[in-house]
Amino acid sequence: MATKRVTVKDIANQLNISVGTVSKALSGKPGISADMRDKIFRTSEAMGYNVNRLAQSLARKPIRIAIVYPLAWEQYYGDIIRGMNDALESLRDYNVSGEFIQFTSLYSTDELFQISDKLIQKEVEAVILCPASVTACKPCLQKLKAHNIPVFLVGNDFDPEDRVGCVRVNAQMAGRLASEILCYITPAESNLVIFIGDLSILEHREKVDGFKNELLKDHYLLQTYETHDEPEVAALLTKKALREIPNIQGIYIATGNSLTICDVLKEEKVDHKIKVIATDLYDTMIPYIQNRTINAIIYQHPGEQGRKAIMQCYRYIIDRSIDTSQVLINPRAVFRSNL
Repeated sequence: MATKRVTVKDIANQLNISVGTVSKALSGKPGISADMRDKIFRTSEAMGYNVNRLAQSLARKPIRIAIVYPLAWEQYYGDIIRGMNDALESLRDYNVSGEFIQFTSLYSTDELFQISDKLIQKEVEAVILCPASVTACKPCLQKLKAHNIPVFLVGNDFDPEDRVGCVRVNAQMAGRLASEILCYITPAESNLVIFIGDLSILEHREKVDGFKNELLKDHYLLQTYETHDEPEVAALLTKKALREIPNIQGIYIATGNSLTICDVLKEEKVDHKIKVIATDLYDTMIPYIQNRTINAIIYQHPGEQGRKAIMQCYRYIIDRSIDTSQVLINPRAVFRSNL
């Protein structure tokens, strides 16, 4: 028996909304909230709705979104980019495309300025920037804004007056979650330390603040180490912590370098004596979770961050409005039992 073709009316009935609202959302027309458009997209996909949007897209100027991200932390940004590609694929029939541009120097304003010049010449509709350094990225942000190119941030936030939107993890919640877990799995009077990337970065500061706010009174945060997400620095600081702080019972690794720090703990033969909460989940980390070197992971959903960043940007281009300028993705805890 042939499967009944899903229509716009079927989607409207499913959501109890008008056919006109569904039609506007599917054709990319303005006048619909971002949440409703997303709900219609998801429902249409779940119901198996398929429409030839070629005629619709031909009538509209192609939408070109530039994604600028650092050549660093390949696994983390790789997950963000995969999420972006998934979103771009879902928008392909809407004549939306993405151009991915990497910058090699994390702290070079000049390189980002050159990239900005090229994007201004290309007259892209919008830019999504993955900021690795506030100092390096801020002039780029201001330059694009001066040329009326909307800029969106993903992964970190700064200067809300210069960017249109931002998608990032709820860093306060990530810190609170790590603190709560560590307090549960370590005894009273435990000494704890945090390894963070850079306290000049908003997301990193918020993780530390969240950790402190959730910390029980009989647990003590003795030190916060800034590794600048450099493995060599992380290794040296881990050895320094073990040498200078007596009886460390818990470590929260709030950004990268989880494996480097765990390898030092193993080298010093304390890998199963100290409880470890790490950040983000990669294939290389699974053995450390399975053998309980890492007791829990705070997963930041980088793929979802990337997907939502594309959708936020697209909806702004279509509607020239935005429901929420900052989208916070709630992290979740991953244990050995729910890998």
